[in-house]
Amino acid sequence: MDKKEYIESHLDELFQVWLYKIPVWGALLFMFFSVLDYVSTPENFMLFFYFRVCISTILVIIGLSVRKFTDRRLRNLLVYFPTSYINQQAKKENAAKTRD
Repeated sequence: MDKKEYIESHLDELFQVWLYKIPVWGALLFMFFSVLDYVSTPENFMLFFYFRVCISTILVIIGLSVRKFTDRRLRNLLVYFPTSYINQQAKKENAAKTRD
């Protein structure tokens, strides 16, 4: 193993570790923000809590599935596809709210 392969393999390992940690930590942090939802808009708390639980579940699933796969292209697909899907859904929801 030469220097370039060594560096590339360790970068892949680091990338995989952080791709597991970030979604799981993000899901926990995202759920903690539900306290602010309750303080700011108690009448919408249950709706926002439902959204937070759904998105946090998706993030945890992404984190756990990334940990399982070692193929770099598959890992990237598991990260980018759900994130772009969530982004598109948020844009649709925002566009619907601004029309009203």
